[in-house]
Amino acid sequence: MGFPTNLLLANLVMLAGFAHSFNFWRLPCRNRIAAARIDPIMAPGETCDHMHTIFGSGGFSDNVTQDDLLDANCTSCAVTQDKSAYWTPPLMFVYSNGSTTMVNQDGGMLAYYFVYGEDPQPFPESFRMMAGDQFLRNFTGPVPDPPTSEWTDADKTQFSLSQKAIGFNCLHYNTTNEDSLYRHTMPEKDFLDENCWDGLRIELMFPSCWNGVDVDSPDHKSHMAYPDLVKDGKCPEGFNTRLVSLFYETKYDTQDFRGVEGQFVLSTGDPTGCGYHGDFIQGWEPDFLQEAMNGCTNPSGEVSDCPLFTDNADASTCQIALPEALVDENPFFNLHGLLGDVPIQSGPEQATPYGFLLPAPTSPGLPVPAGGIIGSLGDVVSGVVTGLAAPVPSEAPSDGRIQAAQVPSTTCASKQALPTGVSRDADDCEVVIVRETAVVEVGNDGVPITTLAPVGSTTTSTKIVAMPMNNLKREQFSTPGEMSSLRRMHNRHLHNRH
Repeated sequence: MGFPTNLLLANLVMLAGFAHSFNFWRLPCRNRIAAARIDPIMAPGETCDHMHTIFGSGGFSDNVTQDDLLDANCTSCAVTQDKSAYWTPPLMFVYSNGSTTMVNQDGGMLAYYFVYGEDPQPFPESFRMMAGDQFLRNFTGPVPDPPTSEWTDADKTQFSLSQKAIGFNCLHYNTTNEDSLYRHTMPEKDFLDENCWDGLRIELMFPSCWNGVDVDSPDHKSHMAYPDLVKDGKCPEGFNTRLVSLFYETKYDTQDFRGVEGQFVLSTGDPTGCGYHGDFIQGWEPDFLQEAMNGCTNPSGEVSDCPLFTDNADASTCQIALPEALVDENPFFNLHGLLGDVPIQSGPEQATPYGFLLPAPTSPGLPVPAGGIIGSLGDVVSGVVTGLAAPVPSEAPSDGRIQAAQVPSTTCASKQALPTGVSRDADDCEVVIVRETAVVEVGNDGVPITTLAPVGSTTTSTKIVAMPMNNLKREQFSTPGEMSSLRRMHNRHLHNRH
């Protein structure tokens, strides 16, 4: 169950404190339409590098448009007029043995709509945006955050405002509740165990100042800006159009893990919470959002108290079909780490990109597929062979030694890394892409058998069957059945072999 209504209202009063208009509603989206590595904004048509929990329209896909959302026959949110899409990275628990599970989302998520500012407008057609940066690992502002009345110019930069737009609310219903956006980093597990007996609420405020022209931008952020108090305040120059304000809230049952050894991280491998982020694609019925902004005036904020909304009786049954590449992935439990082999990076420096986000090689070396290791193992193998076809095979030793090669990576590397010059039996074969300089093991006939990580690598690997070089052809891995088999092998994370 969610947290008590009186605490909800107390936080809503705080959130509405700066508003020129008090119209608002909170939209329950109690059912996920998916938990998967999908992100049509950041990875359109691709497998995303990390998992999201997704709510809203049943038309959602990895390459969705607003028309797709509106044409769907269901939504997992509480009113039929809204077929928008909402998604965030979920909170995960990493056990001491490295296995991970998704922390229960109590009540799904809530999307708050606040009518703040002067003459706020509804989201324009085809509008989309994101808030947050998945690679941040450090809150750079003062702790605790001073009252807004004491904010300096340094507190009001767009970067500072975006950091203050993330909140981690410790829930203990028998004590005084914390304000929304009270703290901007995720509490340590010991603190959660001792103080947050009713769980953790993760919050995200989206920017609401629009440039008035673009419904999207290359980084999916720069067409929007925060007002100078995050929730409300003055919009910066060039962003003079105020849009309806959007706020995400998700409650996690962290209390289920009280006393259990391990740590909480986001599905992005972020234990700090500073890299929390969210995405949104507009899917309200034409003209309806403006009607709701004007007409939903009940101070309760309950959608049931606004007669304009139509209750969605089918919210709990709305689901989407996953892309074929993801059907074998289990988003709720993974025996060896985070789904997608996402590395845990604690900061405080910016996290290193991983998965499909890695930049292309800037110096000669082995090619790296753009799509990440899932769904492109055939390309990986073919790329290794192609990259080594000349001159390495002609120079390859005949005694199974390993050759140095540059292989910028996705996220995978061998657990049993070997330094250059150390031999290993050719019957123990792995294909690996690693983040740094790697070594390529060759067999007695000069055939590349495996790539190995540098000593000290902590990422994982995927085993495939080694074949002679002339049989390693890309088309052998292009059939759905064989690719599905490779994905299943990858998902088993065979990095505990000895």
